Amino acid sequence: MTERSMTKKWMKRLFSICLALVVLFTAMMSNVCTLQVDAKAPTKGSGFSGKSYQEWCQKMSVYSQMQKSGCRITAYAKMLSEAGYTQVGNPDKFYEWGIKKKYYTKKSVNENATFGTPAITYVKEQGGQAQLVKKISISGMKKSKVASTIMGYINDGYYCILSCGAHTSYVGREASLAAKTPVLLDSSFSTKNSKWSGTYSNIIKYTDYTSNSFTNLRIFKISKGGNAGGQQPVVSTSKPEVNLTAYPVNLLKGSSFGLRGTIKAKGIITSVTGTIYDSKGKKVVSASDKPYAESFDIKNGNVNKKLSFGSLANGSYTLKIAATNASGTTTVTKSFVVASKPKISITTAPSSIKKGKSFGLRGTITSADNAKITSVKSYIVNSKGKTVQSASDTISTKSFSVKSGNINQKLYFGKLGKGKYTLKITATNAVGTTTYKKEFTVK
Repeated sequence: MTERSMTKKWMKRLFSICLALVVLFTAMMSNVCTLQVDAKAPTKGSGFSGKSYQEWCQKMSVYSQMQKSGCRITAYAKMLSEAGYTQVGNPDKFYEWGIKKKYYTKKSVNENATFGTPAITYVKEQGGQAQLVKKISISGMKKSKVASTIMGYINDGYYCILSCGAHTSYVGREASLAAKTPVLLDSSFSTKNSKWSGTYSNIIKYTDYTSNSFTNLRIFKISKGGNAGGQQPVVSTSKPEVNLTAYPVNLLKGSSFGLRGTIKAKGIITSVTGTIYDSKGKKVVSASDKPYAESFDIKNGNVNKKLSFGSLANGSYTLKIAATNASGTTTVTKSFVVASKPKISITTAPSSIKKGKSFGLRGTITSADNAKITSVKSYIVNSKGKTVQSASDTISTKSFSVKSGNINQKLYFGKLGKGKYTLKITATNAVGTTTYKKEFTVK
């Protein structure tokens, strides 16, 4: 065998090996990232028989109005089928059911209800539970952010539908989990590239059959139906972490307070509740938020804006912030008091005294049990604003007699020269300071 013929033989073998590897790789990628569907346009009015829910295209419908505008009905049918409610049949069957319920008419697929109501009603009729938990505006949002948001909800067991003014499409849950990225199970045939958009895609395909991009993402919670679907998370989650950075400790009665902090979780946070209890454990006020996100800023929520600290009476309270996701609830507890400033009642104070004559102050200072007086101070200030004498008492009581304190016994009025003065007494507790002033003259 010549050298040339041997080279030719080995080239053929090498080509065969490469071709086999390409076929094998393509098959592997198909199993992971591609639905095995006909890439050609489905026959108009051919019906849905023999097709899996992923392959349903509105053009298959036997109803002309479905062929033209049945995208939302098709999206509902796909979502319900994937959630295990296979008795829905197919989009035509769901449309027929909706006509009986008066959501649609024989002449129109326009929905006589708010978005999602037909699908939710269908699930409840079958003994399940369903709800539209959140609508998210994605107009102008980066595709990568849209994709990560969708995967966060899908990983936590929710179902997602994208929509704009002209179109509605279902995001395949099982397909997205397999591809690890949102997979749009669209129902429309693309006239631009002659491909049916029902195949898997590695990114969300913004529709090319309209000038509009998707503007809204709707999140549905659907209980298990049949042997498939369900609301169980498919990734590990952890309880929320509540980091409360600003909270009341000692609060002046009538004062508002701004809570600050963040809540984060691996897994969608479904609720955040803030509750204030009195000293007897009775609920005084409560507020809640439903973030449906993996992080939450307390400042922006109802737990901050609707917990009215300023309306609380004097007393001891407990603040509880509870955050819940699929893994459970985390609760942070903080105790605080609401009190008024001390009251100063001076019954005897100088108005005009002779030089060299002493004077005895009389009166009482009081405060609440939960905010005892911590300090009392007295000052004599001359007409130029200079403090010429001062005295103080450090205490921890709810009542204080001026007569027995340093603020009286260590102020020496008899040592003052002639002139005008101001007597100032301050009393402080946990929530603030009260000041008493009295002008007097030494002659």
